[in-house]
Amino acid sequence: MKVPLDRQSQLRDWMVANLGVAEFPRLVSQHDSKPQLVEDFRFLLQNSDYVSVLLLLRDNWDHYAKWITQEKKLTVRCTQQVIQEIGSMSVSCKGGGSAKLRETILPTPNTDATSLASMSFLEIPDPEHPQWKQLSHFGVVVTAGIGPFIKYLEILKNSDNTLKKASELYKQIHTQCSLDRSLIP
Repeated sequence: MKVPLDRQSQLRDWMVANLGVAEFPRLVSQHDSKPQLVEDFRFLLQNSDYVSVLLLLRDNWDHYAKWITQEKKLTVRCTQQVIQEIGSMSVSCKGGGSAKLRETILPTPNTDATSLASMSFLEIPDPEHPQWKQLSHFGVVVTAGIGPFIKYLEILKNSDNTLKKASELYKQIHTQCSLDRSLIP
């Protein structure tokens, strides 16, 4: 049976409403009294390109947000599990290397991420898209300013070979403060 193009949207809506067909990959089982991350989504996290997963979340945030931002007593454990699993996803960083999503920083137009390979700037398409700010729920630093650089300076103080890296960070702090004087305490 072939459905005319002008009726496909109606058919999809009917199937979602009446047959329980998922319009987007399911994130959480909704049939149990204890909701949890669905194995299908866990499979996506483990086997799909991270960019595809992040774009799925970004472009369908209104659909997925209820399982990421809820604070209801029944779903707090599920929300924590979802955040933990997605935040643990391995992602690529600018300048090479990889990190867990929760250990990354969203690049800003004023950040020279290529000269800061020691920092984990997330490699994503269109990093200025406003919906990427939602990645903060998974631990990604999404605000511009000096905060991420101060964080990495604190990490560097306990490591070796820090002079060059610290110098790069101080340059970035200077750049950020030059752009926004309110960042200077």
